[in-house]
Amino acid sequence: MKVTKQWLLNSARDEAEKYFCPDSLLCIIPRETAWYGITLLESDLPADRKMANRIFEHLTVTDGTHSPCTLFVIYQRYRGLLSEQAQRRILQNLKQNLTSSATVRYSDGNVNHPLAAYVNLICSGELVNDSTSVILGKKMLQIFQQTIATRRHVDFQQAEMAEYNSPTYTALDLWFLAIAAEFAGDAHCRALARFLEERLWINVAMHWHAPTQQFAGPFSRAYAEDSIGGFSALHSTFGYATQRDIYLNPELAVRFNHPSALIENAFIATLNFHLPEQALKIAFEKPRRYYFRMTTYCEQYHENCAVENGETRRQSFDTEVYPGGWGELSTFLTEEYCLGTACRPYVNGAQNDTFSLRYRRRETITDFDGFRGAFTRMVFNGSRFGKDNFCHVTRFSVTRHYLYEEGRPFCFQHKDQSILCYIPKRGGRKGVNELRLDLIFSSADMFDLLKVDATEVTRLPFETRHCNLILLADFNTYLAIFPLEPTLLAGFPGRMEISNSTGFLTFSFYNYLGDTHDFDKELLSQVVNGFGFVLATRQEFPKIEDFHNQLRTFRLSRTIEPPFVHHIQFQTAGAAMTFRFDPLSERILERSLNGEEQQLCHFEIEKTDAGDRIFYPSSLYQKTIIENESEEMR
Repeated sequence: MKVTKQWLLNSARDEAEKYFCPDSLLCIIPRETAWYGITLLESDLPADRKMANRIFEHLTVTDGTHSPCTLFVIYQRYRGLLSEQAQRRILQNLKQNLTSSATVRYSDGNVNHPLAAYVNLICSGELVNDSTSVILGKKMLQIFQQTIATRRHVDFQQAEMAEYNSPTYTALDLWFLAIAAEFAGDAHCRALARFLEERLWINVAMHWHAPTQQFAGPFSRAYAEDSIGGFSALHSTFGYATQRDIYLNPELAVRFNHPSALIENAFIATLNFHLPEQALKIAFEKPRRYYFRMTTYCEQYHENCAVENGETRRQSFDTEVYPGGWGELSTFLTEEYCLGTACRPYVNGAQNDTFSLRYRRRETITDFDGFRGAFTRMVFNGSRFGKDNFCHVTRFSVTRHYLYEEGRPFCFQHKDQSILCYIPKRGGRKGVNELRLDLIFSSADMFDLLKVDATEVTRLPFETRHCNLILLADFNTYLAIFPLEPTLLAGFPGRMEISNSTGFLTFSFYNYLGDTHDFDKELLSQVVNGFGFVLATRQEFPKIEDFHNQLRTFRLSRTIEPPFVHHIQFQTAGAAMTFRFDPLSERILERSLNGEEQQLCHFEIEKTDAGDRIFYPSSLYQKTIIENESEEMR
C-alpha cells in the first residue's frame, strides 16, 4: 500500500477515539492527546475543530521532549485554526517546557528523548525569544553529532548511536530532526539537523530489505510488532517519506495492545522529511548480498525493578549494574533473507532484539503470511510472547506489547551464520521455577519441513530432552539450528519444546523447569544457553538433502576454561568460528574466523562487483568524510 497523509490521519483517529475521554479531555497521556488533536484539526467538521480547540485550551504537557515538539509543530501548521486561548496555552506549554528540556542529556543510551529536548530548545526557544535555550540546544546537538561520529578509544571509533536501529525510536529521531531541519531559524542548527536526518535516512535505507518489505536487525529497542515485523513507526515514516508501495499490517498494533503505534501516525502526517536520493537508491537498488558491520557505544545500566514496601510498590532500579562500552552490530541481507545481530545487549536489554531474522515465504509480500520474522528472548517463570506477563526479574507486569528480556545475549555473526549465547539476568535468581531461551517466529504456521535430528515433526507441540540439529525449510530458505548443550540447574534433565500455543511458533530450550528454587548469583552467572545458526537457500542447494548432507559435517562445541570462560567453537563449511566470553564480567574475549580475530574498528560494508559506490558509504555521521565523498561522487 501507499502510505498517504489521509491514511495516517484516519488510522490515528480510529485508534485514538477508543481511548479519548471527553470529560478529562485526555487520550491515554498528553502526548497522544495532542496527536489526536491533529486529526480533529484536519477534519472539515466544525464540531471536530471545536473539540480540538477545547483540547488545546486545557492541555498541559511537562515531559520536555516529545510533547512540546508536537505542540510546536501544531502551532506552526494550524495556527489559523486555533483559538486565541489555544494558541496562548500552547505557547505557555512551550515556554514552561524549556526548563525541562534544558536538563536532558545524551548519555550513551536513549537518543529520542535528548534529540526531542534539543529540538524543543532550538525551535520553541526561537519562537518565544529565549536565546539562552537556543544556544544550549545548538550546543547539545553539536555535541551529540560529535559523540556518535568521532568518539575514539585506542582500538575503536564510534560509528552508530547507542539507541540504534529501532523500528519505533529511530522513527522518532527522524521526526525531531525533520522539525529542526525545517523550522530552525539558526542556519547552522538547520543545516546540522538536516545533515543528521539525511544520514539517518541512509542508515535506515541500509537496513531496508525490499524482498520481505521489512527492516533488518539488530534492534536496540523493539515492541512486539517491531520484533516480528509487519508494522512499526518506522514502516509508516518510511512509507510516507518514500511514497513507495510497501506492505503494512496496522492490525498488529491492536493485536499487541500498543495504541501509540497507530495514534502517532497523526504526527507523521504533519512532517516534511528530507530524504536524500542516495537513501532511496540504497533502500531499493542495493546489491542483494549486502553485508555491513558498525561499532556502537552504550552506557552501563541498572536493571529496572519494582520495590514493595508493605502495601505500596514503587518503580526503582536494582543494584545490579550491567556493563556498557563498545559493541558491534552485524547485518547480512540477501535475496531471500536478512539476519542481524549485536555482539552484546543495548543497556539493560529490556526490549533488545540482539538476534533478528526476516525471510520471505512468497515472491511478493501482500499479506502477513508472505514473510516470517524471528527473534529471541530468555525468560523466567512462564512468560510467553503474545500475552500479558509478570516479569520475574523486574517484579512488575508487562502487557503483551513486548516480551521483557530476562537474559543477557552475546553474539558472533559472520554473514549467514552465527553463534548466539545467553546468560540469565542475575536479578532473577530467587523464586525460580522455570528458565528457558525462546526462538520465536512470527506465525503459528508450520514450516514446509521441520526435522529434529532424524525425526520429521508434523504436529505440535513436540518435545525432547535434547537434540543436536533442527532443520527447517520454508519457501526458498533453509535454516539450521545447532543447540548448545545448556547448563542444567537443580538436577533438571533437560527439555527442548516446539509449540504454537500463543499463536507464534516457538522453539524453547530449557535450563530449568520444576520446583521453586533460589540460586546463588555466582551459580546463575555460569548458566549458558544458546545455539549455532546457519542460513542457506534453494538457489545454493536445489535439494534440501544436499544441504542436510553438508550439515552432517558441522560441529558446535562448548568448553569451560578456568575460572568461568566459555569457549565455543562452530565448525561449518570452510569456516571455523571461535567465540570466547566471560559471563561474570560480560567481556567478549575472542571472536575469530579461521583463526583470524574479527574485531571491527569502526564501520565496514563488504563491497561486491555489483553496484555503484553510492551503496557503500564509509561513515554514517562523520561530516568531513561524507562531504569529501559527496564531492567525489559529483
